[in-house]
Amino acid sequence: MSPFRSVGLVVLLPALAVAADLPRLVPVVEPLVQAEVARDLAEAEKATLQALQRPAQIAAHFKMPLVAEGLPRPWQGLAKLEDLGGKLAGDLDRVPALLDRLAALHGWPAGEDNPANRPDLATLKMPADHAAYLVAVLDRAREQRDAAVARLTKAEVETLFDHVPDLLSRFGPQESLTPDTKAGLTADLGFCRLVAEKVDWGKLLTAYRTLHALTDPAYLDAVRKLKDSPVPDGLLLKKETPHGLVVIAGPGKDRHAFAEPVAVLIDLGGNDTYTSATGASGKSNPLFVAIDLGGNDTYDAPGLGLATGRGGGIGLLLDTEGDDIYKLPLGCGGCGFGGVGVLIDRAGDDTYTGSTYTQGAALGGLGLLDDRDGKDRYTSHGFALGFGGPLGAGVVLDAAGDDRYQCGNAIPSGYNASDAPNAKPGDANFQWDAFGLGMGLGRRVWPPTDEAKPFALAGGLGAVIDLAGDDAYDSSNFSAACGYYFGAGLLLDYRGNDTYAAARYGHACGAHYGFGLAIDYAGRDRYKPAGPTYNLGCAWDHSVFLALDGGDDADDYDLAATSGLGRGDIGGWGGFVEMGGDDTYRGGRPGGASDRGLAVFLDRAGKDDYAKIGGEPKLGDGVRAADGKGGLFVDRPGGGK
Repeated sequence: MSPFRSVGLVVLLPALAVAADLPRLVPVVEPLVQAEVARDLAEAEKATLQALQRPAQIAAHFKMPLVAEGLPRPWQGLAKLEDLGGKLAGDLDRVPALLDRLAALHGWPAGEDNPANRPDLATLKMPADHAAYLVAVLDRAREQRDAAVARLTKAEVETLFDHVPDLLSRFGPQESLTPDTKAGLTADLGFCRLVAEKVDWGKLLTAYRTLHALTDPAYLDAVRKLKDSPVPDGLLLKKETPHGLVVIAGPGKDRHAFAEPVAVLIDLGGNDTYTSATGASGKSNPLFVAIDLGGNDTYDAPGLGLATGRGGGIGLLLDTEGDDIYKLPLGCGGCGFGGVGVLIDRAGDDTYTGSTYTQGAALGGLGLLDDRDGKDRYTSHGFALGFGGPLGAGVVLDAAGDDRYQCGNAIPSGYNASDAPNAKPGDANFQWDAFGLGMGLGRRVWPPTDEAKPFALAGGLGAVIDLAGDDAYDSSNFSAACGYYFGAGLLLDYRGNDTYAAARYGHACGAHYGFGLAIDYAGRDRYKPAGPTYNLGCAWDHSVFLALDGGDDADDYDLAATSGLGRGDIGGWGGFVEMGGDDTYRGGRPGGASDRGLAVFLDRAGKDDYAKIGGEPKLGDGVRAADGKGGLFVDRPGGGK
């Protein structure tokens, strides 16, 4: 029997599901929407699909096939994106396979299993016994990692490491080519070319698999038995190796602050504090695995120093239990910038507090934050929480618990100059940018002159996937399954009564050849975006976006401060579908389009309340209204199937 059961489209899931058991809603929705389009928007659809051929003519380096192929074929691309999200969720406890899926987005090969030989676990009785195995793992992984960067010169490897702070300090959605910016744009392009053309990602992911073997529960049980060995508390082992220190600490309350490079750090328990680099690749120690086996821990590492991979390196942090605090400055918390960064937290009510480029963020690499259980709090300034820049794939996966996600309210938006030049922080009309919470972000160079075009960089994938719990999502402009300039954004929430609050370009919205999908599969949900415009399935400038809410629960959509619920403009393809329940809609004007755009609003079933939506024609149960410009509003009468 399947471990979940479906009642209509209400999905009941276990805490850890497998990919085959997770629902796929896009294939269900496609024939429903296409039936309405065929009836009223056949000619408009032809015009929009023709307009969506244009992105193929736009020059941008490193376009993901998922986006390049999905823009002119929206349904096929969205189905692939949802399927990818479901498979990532199913791989929650199979991290190497999950990373392989992310690598495939950029055409990179998968890793192979070629581990170090592990001795009989019963023979690992003393710290020195473990030291021999840990060094063997490092020897094998270092050989594989060095093969991954063999085509790079020493100077290029250093560039791959050293350029990251400068890249992150300047990267954004749009730049102009000027004498002052040309050097930076050139350096950024050079960094991306090293990532794309000279790093052998299959070999690097093979090295990750070798290191990941240290997280095997059977091996960790053997490590825990060191608590019973006749050794003192404190540092049970501190061994110098060619790869950096190998350290095993006892179960007491420790403060880890190493001046020397570390390759493996295992702590047996206790309420520990980490203040030096932890599970982050360094110049002389490109491989670093940190494992904490218990306690309420505090991680307060320096920038780019916690579960971060760069310079063709790998950073891996595993915390198995406890209510942990993660203080995350720039580039920390499961981040990859020219490398692979993974943070796995298996249990506890955890707090992740970050600035920018944190919590499942990647640019020129792979980043993953994988939290298995607990009521967690995720906070960031922006460019975070499932962020994918050029040649990047960044993911946040949360299996269970009533979680809180916040991204934004820290970076003033460029829209303030045009929309509210006199507004100040705290004013209702002052806007903030997020560029996170499931955000794929490219960099376009504007204006696109012949000299500027070679510096344009297509975005990567940013995803947030939550399997269960009553969750809250709060974010600013450009967030919550947002894509910009060939970037792809994904937000999937499988179960729970959730609340969503984003701002401009929020909840499956984006611009300039963006691509995105937001699905809440089940639960009594509330959406209250701050606006001032474009929320819930809106596409601007040859983009494709779809927002879906499944299940038969009564959902609340308060768009009094914004617009949206399905909109397409300037060749954009936007859609919003509500599958069932007695829903309430306030504000907005669903199903509008302009300039070869296509937009559909469809409420499939339920007795719905549209009393607080103004304009003509009057919207309500059983109403069908086409705007004559490519937009369509449909509420099926009588809970139609």
